[in-house]
Amino acid sequence: MAEINSLIWEFAKQLILHAKDKFQKVTPAEYKERMETCLSCEFIMKNRGCKQCGCHMPTKAGWRSTSCPLDPPKWKSTDVEREEGTDTTTSD
Repeated sequence: MAEINSLIWEFAKQLILHAKDKFQKVTPAEYKERMETCLSCEFIMKNRGCKQCGCHMPTKAGWRSTSCPLDPPKWKSTDVEREEGTDTTTSD
């Protein structure tokens, strides 16, 4: 498991991403799929924390801005632009 400073930094980065995404959550179906993946992963602990990032996965899996910490990730953040059909480019 990572050092406590690394865990705190990782959580802070994930929280910032979640805040930038206006604290949006995934759909119930996405959450279920993410948690099923996490619960079958060799890095999940009994307290449902991840040995790779230290995050509490029932919380992290619900945030649409987050992704699995493995490389490659077992699940990815939700593509907000595609999902909402918005274009973030601006023309001057």
